[in-house]
Amino acid sequence: MEIYLSETIRAHPFGTVCREPASAGCEAKMALCQLAYVSDIDRPCSPGDISNLVQAARRNNVRDNITGILLAGRGGFIQLVEGPRMAVIGLLDRLEADPRHHNMVVLHRGDAHLRAYPDCPMTFQYADSDSLNRLEMSVPALSSGLCSKLTAEAVGLI
Repeated sequence: MEIYLSETIRAHPFGTVCREPASAGCEAKMALCQLAYVSDIDRPCSPGDISNLVQAARRNNVRDNITGILLAGRGGFIQLVEGPRMAVIGLLDRLEADPRHHNMVVLHRGDAHLRAYPDCPMTFQYADSDSLNRLEMSVPALSSGLCSKLTAEAVGLI
């Protein structure tokens, strides 16, 4: 009897969830991928709120082998996460269900050969033009005109 990682095949932003026998291993489960999104903040966040959020994200990301960066601005978040495909898909599911996020827009999703933030389960910075430029340089897909405009608008810089 074969045991499947997923009994159902469901559509997801990264494509179809793997349906390989667990004993055979699943390349899609371990493939390194990146996800960048922006979202509106549901209410103003105090420094304590952000500290708690980042600490919880770091614990979860260590567990799931996810790295990345979170930028916070007056009006929203922009985050880049990277890790094994299935872990990133699981994180996206949790983020979409999180009531703190509104108007979430995925700016980039795709496979990656190397991590842009390999040494930290969650880097945090308050968003400014320098941090946005560094993020765009680390993920070239974010430097397109529309993504750049959405990014700046989401964190309340323009």
